[in-house]
Amino acid sequence: MRPQGLRQVGAGAASTKVGRRRGSGTAAEAAPSVSRGAFRTDRLDLPTVLEMQRTAGNLAVTGLLTRARRRRPPPRRVQRAPLDPKQDPKGYTQPQGVKNVASSGTTRRVVTVPGFGVTGGFKAEYTHRRKDPKTGEMLEVRTPSAERRMTEQSPDNTAVVVMPDVLDKNRPVQVVLHFHGFGFRGGTDPHAGYAVASGRSKNAAHGALGTVRDVDQEHWSQQIGAVNAARGATGPQTVAVLAQGRGRSEFGKVPTFPYVRAVLDAVPELAGVSDYSIVLSGHSGGGATQVAGKVADLRDAATPPADGTRPARPADVVVMFDAEGVVSVMSWAVGKVRELAAALEADPAGGQALIDASPRFRGYFAEWGGYRTPYITANRMLKRALATVPAAWTLAGSSGPGTKVEDLFRIVAVPGVRHETVISKEGPATEGALADALTASTSPTSDRAQALPWDARTVPELKAAKARAKAPAVQPLAVQRDDPAVPAAAPAKPRATTWKTSDAASDYALTTADTTLLGSQTAAERAADRAAFGTAQLSRIRALTKAAKKRALIPEETTELTDLQALRTKVENANRALRRTDVEEILDDAGFTVAGWYGDIQKGSFLGVPAKVHTSLADRLTQAETALVGDAAVNPSGDDAKTLGATLGMYGTASDLRAPKNAVGGSSLSLHTFGLAVDLNYKGNPFLGNQGKTAPDVVARATSLVTGTAVDVLTQLGDAQASFTALKDANDALTTYFSYREPANRPLLDAKLTGRTAAAGEPTDAAGWIKVIEQDHAALKDKGDFKKHKPPEEGFLDLDERVVMALTGAGLTWGGTYRTAKDIMHFDLREGDGGKVNKARIAHTDSR
Repeated sequence: MRPQGLRQVGAGAASTKVGRRRGSGTAAEAAPSVSRGAFRTDRLDLPTVLEMQRTAGNLAVTGLLTRARRRRPPPRRVQRAPLDPKQDPKGYTQPQGVKNVASSGTTRRVVTVPGFGVTGGFKAEYTHRRKDPKTGEMLEVRTPSAERRMTEQSPDNTAVVVMPDVLDKNRPVQVVLHFHGFGFRGGTDPHAGYAVASGRSKNAAHGALGTVRDVDQEHWSQQIGAVNAARGATGPQTVAVLAQGRGRSEFGKVPTFPYVRAVLDAVPELAGVSDYSIVLSGHSGGGATQVAGKVADLRDAATPPADGTRPARPADVVVMFDAEGVVSVMSWAVGKVRELAAALEADPAGGQALIDASPRFRGYFAEWGGYRTPYITANRMLKRALATVPAAWTLAGSSGPGTKVEDLFRIVAVPGVRHETVISKEGPATEGALADALTASTSPTSDRAQALPWDARTVPELKAAKARAKAPAVQPLAVQRDDPAVPAAAPAKPRATTWKTSDAASDYALTTADTTLLGSQTAAERAADRAAFGTAQLSRIRALTKAAKKRALIPEETTELTDLQALRTKVENANRALRRTDVEEILDDAGFTVAGWYGDIQKGSFLGVPAKVHTSLADRLTQAETALVGDAAVNPSGDDAKTLGATLGMYGTASDLRAPKNAVGGSSLSLHTFGLAVDLNYKGNPFLGNQGKTAPDVVARATSLVTGTAVDVLTQLGDAQASFTALKDANDALTTYFSYREPANRPLLDAKLTGRTAAAGEPTDAAGWIKVIEQDHAALKDKGDFKKHKPPEEGFLDLDERVVMALTGAGLTWGGTYRTAKDIMHFDLREGDGGKVNKARIAHTDSR
């Protein structure tokens, strides 16, 4: 069975538009009977047109026919003028390129691909939009570009091709389509994409005269040459297409299959290659701007010929090198894992064929770099998906040399590298993450030992002291996110540990008095006392206490107040003793003692927000904080944690360690009781849906009107990234919805209703909507889920996405991912010791 995935077979398929699933070509179409250029475009009879289609593909035929009608000569292949030898001493831009680059057995050639890629040269500056942390206003940020100092080579319509010096067209070919990261910032970005360095820049990071990123920094030729040599005379031959972009990973028009076809056709040695697999690859910004969108373009391979004349190509691969968009791409990978799991369950006998046919994924990140947090998040997503695979196709269920599903999808932490050297790693130029990925494409078991484990923090954290001493600091060099594009970022300021032991054992330990009290009561008596003292009695105590401050109580009132206060004290003392008993039993079941557990309570802060939590949670908060402080894209000024917290909009916590009490809306003791949970930005992030369906129903109406699609926040929205995106969109829709209450915004509402078909039960005109909007506002303001929170017109989510991703990446569970109501302020630890306590508290039956 043929591998499936990013596959291009035959010239007809090469012309298929991206995203369309029209026929990808047959064996006959891959072997045209008429040589290229033999057609007469003035003959438009049916046989001629069909033969043209079989050979050149639909888009190419359209071009031929168009030229025939306009009586224009066919376009000639364009070759851009090479640089002067003084500017390009190694001859990289010469038409023939350079053979045997760095003794690798590969040729490097620059090709021009008309109609594809960027045009207009390098820009003087690049812009992006960023939210002002103080006003919330979206601002346009302009950053000057250093690209014209970095190189004299134009980026227009160009790509770099790395290929074997001698290519056998009868053997399998594997094409790596790669997109680089940002390349314009004067203080951080080395090289302008894959152009030849001019040496004019005073910044050494921009490259010495005549050097190129792919040879001198990322070692593409060296690694590809080594892999091709190791595969011998029968394995697939790797060819790399390095798209030349600019600025913030801009690449222009580069639809996957037509672009690769055009690049191959621009190289005479590759023009006849029609059957190949693709490795879709991205580094840094190229991952988000290109790879994340292109994985949806994966298509099944054409059916192999019955006679078996063409050998099976290697399965297609997606590779992310310290790349933006890794969580998005992981969503695609998770879908593939689940599809494969279902197929293996349904057809265990055909399991090996299914494994061989599956596309593959590899994600590499600098172990101590700025992309560590999203890669850890992606790894957690992957491991959860892998848990659904039938046991026979897992390493745990069937160990051995055969390929398991875990071997197809893997994330690897690369030690001792910077963001810009993650592809090449450290050591010999022939070795690196690129070589590892290519090797794994045909031998998926080759890198089992490198796989990031389920608890991604195991890799660095179990050796924290040694690793932090030896590992390079988190690199500000070209950490390329869609946040501020800035000059060189200062290294993060060192921060001392802010956590100090705050022993709380005495507040939770069961005392002799507690034991004596419980021994003097029966469960029935305690139940009767609780029934006799409820909200009505508590309100009565408050009323009598308030009256006593204004006047003397009459004897009957004094007696009533005394009795009620005594009953309250009795109930409170009993409840406290019962909850302390529960705490002791839960910790005992989890393997801990009250004295030991609460002796490890720590008092400190997260991004300047005070917190009192168990040391296991404090460690995770520190991990998330360290990642944020050390991320040059999040913290370009190198601010300390407190200052950065203010910049990210952190302003307070509702609660951390609490007295024993059941979780809100739950029947088990809260994780707050054990110092394993923290609520952040309480005022702006309510527990949506906890007080019934009123707020969720309003959100559904708001999203229906504003976005056209009603969002039910009481359903599962996905992982942390997907949930945040969905909730943020719903939050923004709610603020827009309530903004229509302002008369000045009525025209916006009218425009929204123009041509809109009302859903069942919705108003049909602006007046009706205004009435509903006002009713919804009144239903939420200071009521239900929004009680003691910001007014509903300000929304229900003001946590910064980067904070949420850092915390979930550190292993915390976010309340925004709950299956039903969304506790948006809430983060807790359910791994390690936290997992033991969580399991014990859920299984525990409360004392009565």
